Amino acid sequence: MSSNPLPSSPTPIQPGTSGRRLVLRWLGAAVALAVVIAGGVFLADRLNQCADGITKHGEHGECIGVSDGSYSFDEELDQVTSLIKKENDEVEGGRSWVSIVYMVPVPYDTSGSSSIASVAGQLRGAYVAQYEANRQTGELPKIKVLIANSGNASAQWRHLTPKIAERKGPDSIVAVAGLGQSLDATREALGELSRLGLPMIGAVITTDDLHGGADGIRGLARVTPTNSDEARAGLGQLGDGPVLLVRDTNPADRYAKTLGDRFLEIRTKEAKPQNYDSSEPAVANRMRQIALEVCSLKYPKVYFAGRSRAIRQFVQALGDRTCGEVTIMTGDDASQIRLDPSNAEDQLFTKALDSGRIKLTYTGLAHPKQWTLDASAPGASQFAKFSDVFRSEFPNAPLDDGQAMMGHDAVGTAIKALRDVASTAGKVQPGALINGWHGVQGENRYTGVTGPLELDEKGNTIGKIIPILQILPHGEKAFVKLAVRPAAQ
Repeated sequence: MSSNPLPSSPTPIQPGTSGRRLVLRWLGAAVALAVVIAGGVFLADRLNQCADGITKHGEHGECIGVSDGSYSFDEELDQVTSLIKKENDEVEGGRSWVSIVYMVPVPYDTSGSSSIASVAGQLRGAYVAQYEANRQTGELPKIKVLIANSGNASAQWRHLTPKIAERKGPDSIVAVAGLGQSLDATREALGELSRLGLPMIGAVITTDDLHGGADGIRGLARVTPTNSDEARAGLGQLGDGPVLLVRDTNPADRYAKTLGDRFLEIRTKEAKPQNYDSSEPAVANRMRQIALEVCSLKYPKVYFAGRSRAIRQFVQALGDRTCGEVTIMTGDDASQIRLDPSNAEDQLFTKALDSGRIKLTYTGLAHPKQWTLDASAPGASQFAKFSDVFRSEFPNAPLDDGQAMMGHDAVGTAIKALRDVASTAGKVQPGALINGWHGVQGENRYTGVTGPLELDEKGNTIGKIIPILQILPHGEKAFVKLAVRPAAQ
């Protein structure tokens, strides 16, 4: 009897070398991909980095962040930032120090509302205030100054404020000074700094609607007059008679808006303003049209509520026409005017002023000659000390635009206020400087290089001195007289 053999059992699949190879191949590919991605991220981060903690942002690759002076943001700032770095290093080696951030909108070209000369001037003044404070015997805490770039027109502030917040504790940051110009972006940045609990003090902010107090930005103070003060002083200098208002309607520029608004409140019966919008093209064309109106209607006086770039175009347009004498009064942004003799447009500006028919005046924030009238006046001796240090370090740097003096007094006021609220060991509690602002008044006022300074409940200055200045044909800022804000508001 035959029998069929039983079918053999299926051979089980053994985990052999081919399976292991497949698994290892996939693992290797995943690791390689991870390395490539990590390397790409690292490389992108390195390419995006200007220095430690300072990164590129915006279409122009602006370097945004906070520096102790080891990174300068612009070659024009190399000297002053190296001096700040040296001072910071000396302070850090000692006991009881705090940091004041000086925030500036470093421009990437010459088309913006701020100039690198203005930024450099403010930082030089801040350095002198730091230098003086750290040599006051027995005074604590010592002061470090950190430089923060918010970008051209402060447009990159959203990338800066987190970097300031990161360093608040490690660097004992107690205040932010400088702050930039009177723009919408500046207002947004100040709101965020306030939310972070950082007291602030503006060096050149003049717009009326940027202030501290219950209905403003908590913790904000300033060392400038307001645009209302400037408008009163400027119109007082122009005197009686018809004045044509030329006004920038750029919705993002609070400086121009409030200057124009204050003019209309003070001079209610003047002719319809001549408007232009600096945020749109063809401003130079519009200036030629306005110049035609001024000449044909024979206006002897013009109040210009706008920035320095448009003022230059307006002066050039007037210079191209044959009309009577015209006196232009404007606000403190005219201090930004600096001329290059080799520049064709600047040559036209010089020619226009050189004709003797056009007189360009403005309400300044400070001027080195404002104390020559009375050497015993409060502020004169402080300016003399400031000038000695300034000239020893920056012998060829300008003072006539007032930027260094304002930067000095912003930092100087902050130092006085923080030392007023510090413990005997020099410790300053977070936010204590808000009470420090309230204390800068009466017998405890700060006497700076721009004069006596008191702060009201909104952090605005009380009775701030305003110099009337004139821009001469080659760009020099000549002192005319002092104007003081009226006591009655």
